[in-house]
Amino acid sequence: MKKIFLSFLLSGGLLLLSASGDELVANTALKPYFDPPGKLMGRDLWNNVPVTGRFEKELREIAKEPMTQCSYGTIPYIGSSLFDGEPPENTRLMMREIEIFAPDSKKNIAPEAKVTAWAKDASIRFPERVNDGDDHPRSTSYSAPARIRENQEGWFALSFAKPEKIGKVVVKSGRKRSEEKSDFIHLATNFSFQSLQKDGSWKDIPGTHVTQNTDAVRTVVFPAVETAGIRIHVFGQGTTFRVNTSRFSKFTPEKDRPFLIPCTASRPPFHCFEEVTCDRPAYEKWKQENPGFLGFYVAEWDNDFQNLIWKRQKLDEYCKQLNISPLVRDRIRDLLSKADTRQGMLEALKAYHSTIRKHFFDDPKKLVFIDCCRALSHYALEWGCADYYFIETTCAGYQRHQVQMYFIRGAARQYGIPWGWYIAVGMWGKTGYNDPDYIGKWSVGNAGGKGGISQSLNLRDRYLAWFAGATSVFNEVWPYAYCEDKNKDGVWGLSPHGEAMKDWYAFTRKYPDRGVSYAPVALGLQYDHMTSPINGCKIFGILPQERGDLMSEALLRTIVPYKFGLGDQEWALSETPYGDIYDVILPNPPSGPVKMDVLKNYRVLFLSGQFNPDKAFAGRLMEYVRNGGTLAINTKQLGSFLPASFTGVTLSGTPADTQGDMFTPSGEKVFTVDKLHSFDPVTLAGASPFLVDGRKNVMMAFHRYGKGNVIVTTVDHLIQKDTGNPDANTYSKWGRNLKFPFMDYLLGKIVKEVLPLEVEGKVEYGLNVLKDGGLLLYLINNNGVKKTSTTAQELDPSQAVKAKVLLRKLKPGAVTELRTEKRLAVGPDNTVEIVVPPGDLRVLKIQ
Repeated sequence: MKKIFLSFLLSGGLLLLSASGDELVANTALKPYFDPPGKLMGRDLWNNVPVTGRFEKELREIAKEPMTQCSYGTIPYIGSSLFDGEPPENTRLMMREIEIFAPDSKKNIAPEAKVTAWAKDASIRFPERVNDGDDHPRSTSYSAPARIRENQEGWFALSFAKPEKIGKVVVKSGRKRSEEKSDFIHLATNFSFQSLQKDGSWKDIPGTHVTQNTDAVRTVVFPAVETAGIRIHVFGQGTTFRVNTSRFSKFTPEKDRPFLIPCTASRPPFHCFEEVTCDRPAYEKWKQENPGFLGFYVAEWDNDFQNLIWKRQKLDEYCKQLNISPLVRDRIRDLLSKADTRQGMLEALKAYHSTIRKHFFDDPKKLVFIDCCRALSHYALEWGCADYYFIETTCAGYQRHQVQMYFIRGAARQYGIPWGWYIAVGMWGKTGYNDPDYIGKWSVGNAGGKGGISQSLNLRDRYLAWFAGATSVFNEVWPYAYCEDKNKDGVWGLSPHGEAMKDWYAFTRKYPDRGVSYAPVALGLQYDHMTSPINGCKIFGILPQERGDLMSEALLRTIVPYKFGLGDQEWALSETPYGDIYDVILPNPPSGPVKMDVLKNYRVLFLSGQFNPDKAFAGRLMEYVRNGGTLAINTKQLGSFLPASFTGVTLSGTPADTQGDMFTPSGEKVFTVDKLHSFDPVTLAGASPFLVDGRKNVMMAFHRYGKGNVIVTTVDHLIQKDTGNPDANTYSKWGRNLKFPFMDYLLGKIVKEVLPLEVEGKVEYGLNVLKDGGLLLYLINNNGVKKTSTTAQELDPSQAVKAKVLLRKLKPGAVTELRTEKRLAVGPDNTVEIVVPPGDLRVLKIQ
């Protein structure tokens, strides 16, 4: 195995001495790397806590706090749509005119016909109007009484004295909402034509079934039929809407602040599914006049899509309960009909995304989505959402905030956008969901200030957001969770959660150079992963997980130990020996393989999931390695376009089983596997093994290619043969203590090589590289916090952690803990020790 020697001097004078040995990771230099987060409208951090408006008087003292001076501009919630007019509550079968033509004829023969009509559980008023030659709203035939949010089935039959040859029908249905508005209501959206038979029956005319019609005048051409009667059978109604700026242009946001327009068209009653026309010129003009406009805030689209998936078996009942229009119901049903397969689910999600963007002026760059329970950021960005994105963290007993952070940070870097962290302070527990409410005016769950997440978790999340690169932090349940009337004088002060916010914000202003969050390992997931980063479960709760999905869940569990099942006890962050040094990317999306300008910043690309690289993706992987990258790939992911000259192995024979002790090639025992694993036998074609089983079968090997390395693993997706039944609807059934020894081993070797230091102790940690060449190392103690959904937090001092930092080849001039401003001694063994209190963190600056 070739020896590699590295020696470099970081700018600012932090010397990293040469490293040599049998390295798996070809390039371990800290630089070059991604640029630090840029500024958003002149600031590196916005903390959204508005202090004007409803509680301006009560907040007058808090308004003096620096943390309130960097809030977004405000536009109030503008409702569930951008419609110029809301959908009508009632539904009618309404027909202005029906015109009938012979093939290649311009003569309308409908006036020669006799009209009869029928409506289910209703009567048809003025049926003779449909062929009187007058399509004005005052000459409309309609059903009565109106139905409430239900389709009105009915028909109009036009009978002639003798058979006529007919090949075209023009249907003019519905009417304008008013003379001032151009949108139509009560349109016939679902209908078909029938011809009168000699025996008096009616027969469908092929090719005339129209669905989801949105035209006030609809022409239907069909192969000519000779008949004495034509009948239009209508099954559903709908409305066309006009979207313009009237809902929000009346507001005047501050010019020096970013602002969002909150509109929930993507939520029940799902007005985004209605057909719309947009006044795009007026919107573009308004955008130019409002440079602080960040986008339309469309809320938790992952949760809303998930709810539709769960409700699909009872869609009619769901739509009736939420007053959803028949047209929207039919479109949702059509969308959900695709969701029985993995590809269909992704198509349904894309269709949902498309309906949202159409409602918002078809301007995807100004859609600000938020992920709560799913990891959909890469999809929205792949499909055109490009200006900003949020993750939302809360606590339901099984959240993994770190993994959510890996997804959004990776998506933002892959697609080149800034991002924000939305902190929801609620918690699911034995009494349901509740929030901390010190004021008594919110009281979701009625737990008062004792509800929701702890101020400790709130604090830890904030520091993670800052170090990971968020440019905005949004604070749900402001001001109720962050303020309290301590003196009962109507003037609010800060609550314990508010004090945590103050602590965090003061730190960010005192030490504004956070550098760049260092995540040298990219976790490359398959494009159609549709993973829940917080809990690991079925695909959108209904599609079974495949072996590639289980690999990804096992990988995430290995990095961030899973603690589900603690009962009514807060948990969202975990200590990990492998650090917060990962970005999740989707390296082979439909737009093409991830760009080298992105990929070159990662020292390791670890593929996880099902892959069968096509020629383009295989070429990108080879380019990445040739230029110094290290690729970790499983034999199940090799496909046919990666040659043995690249991988250093060839597959040989059928899969076999292995179990027991694992060794280095020299015979040193490394670990023991107590569960049966399947592996692919390989023949070495230039690669060097670094892990074998007791029969000398290769479990892992690496191969030098160009300036980089290829790590090939042969164990089937790096997980045991029998994975049990993890396939629950909302969270994984895998036990908390389930281990994946092959992943543990490989991650341990990678992490030891890509980081210039080591951390010992039960802490979570991450690394930032500063502009001056120094390093920031955060150490978080996530233990020792007792917090249920109805009790105040209690800290257990006995759970303090003494962490040791092994500086290895680093030779720092000084190490300072920034929150306490204490300089730390570097021991003769080039280590630093520090105590991290329970539920707290320490930040070391290594210069």
